[in-house]
Amino acid sequence: MTTILVINDSKFQRKKLVDILSSAGFKTAGAGTAEASLEHIRREAPEGILLSLIMMETEGVPLLHMLRRDHPQIPVIVLSPNLEDATHQQCVDLGVHEVFKRLPNTEEIRESFQSILDLDRSVAPTATLPASVGKKTILIVDDSKFQRKKIRQVLQGLGFATLEAGNGKEGLLAIEQYSPDLVVIDLLMPIMGGLEFLHEMKTQRILIPVIVHTNDSQDNVRRDCLDLGAMAFLNKPSNPQRFLSVIDSIFHK
Repeated sequence: MTTILVINDSKFQRKKLVDILSSAGFKTAGAGTAEASLEHIRREAPEGILLSLIMMETEGVPLLHMLRRDHPQIPVIVLSPNLEDATHQQCVDLGVHEVFKRLPNTEEIRESFQSILDLDRSVAPTATLPASVGKKTILIVDDSKFQRKKIRQVLQGLGFATLEAGNGKEGLLAIEQYSPDLVVIDLLMPIMGGLEFLHEMKTQRILIPVIVHTNDSQDNVRRDCLDLGAMAFLNKPSNPQRFLSVIDSIFHK
């Protein structure tokens, strides 16, 4: 059974998180300090970590830096209500797989961790054939299976067929094999991120329109994406109406 280490210095909060993870089908362990967390990781090697950034005895962000430096193979999900944008960006830059700004429910935590673990164990591209041949087909490129599912539900609800890929390299393979009509891509991904993907598309003169869909809201990142040929830049989460408006404008140019 997959073991998730819960790091939170509040026994009450730890118990709540452990209960949620147990309900989701995971084996759990708990730690309340940085020292206890690192010792448990060295001794037990958990498959995933749920880290609360706001703690009294342990500074969450420095601990996150240590975790990503010393144990980069272990995926981390962060829980932090009222997270400031700068701290959120730090989490993204450090390769955190998901940030919850509220207590997740059982289904959310199951899907989030399972998507990470599935991706880590997968050696085959995640691109799949669209369900419908006659519709416009949109390729979703995101390393989070949970995020891909959310975007897929939105796009299919709007009447589009979808393809999926887990990183930019898989996205390029999917383009070569299936020639989608549009790409929706995240920026921060393993193996090949969104900016490198855009650069490769420009180098190879691939003319399929691209929408960047990301948590990164920095103006310079937006400019870099548009300079590399992205047709639009949307911040997560985007509602169906916003997606439809942008996609419609691209297809009718």
